Amino acid sequence: MKHSQPRWRLQILRNVALLVLLFCPPAFASDELDYNHWISDKSEHGALIVLEDGTVWAVDPVDRVKTSIWLTVDHVALVKSPSTPKYPVLMIDERDEKRVHVKYIGEI
Repeated sequence: MKHSQPRWRLQILRNVALLVLLFCPPAFASDELDYNHWISDKSEHGALIVLEDGTVWAVDPVDRVKTSIWLTVDHVALVKSPSTPKYPVLMIDERDEKRVHVKYIGEI
């Protein structure tokens, strides 16, 4: 009987972990999230964003109202977002947590 109790608890913990993975998957896989960027420049109306590493990103037209008020010192994270094929990356402003769809267009 003493041996069945720890197994029983282990079984419950395993089942809870499986349920969490099924119903609350991780928001981002480690290879899909790119932190530690900041905006070094942007176009006047937020259509283009240049990050500190020289990469240039085009912003989805429906999201430009958000990026037009972002600051050039804002830190952002990049996440793959297959839900919008034309703009397959989410850029997340860490200051206001706004998310916009972007696509990579090159480097300067």
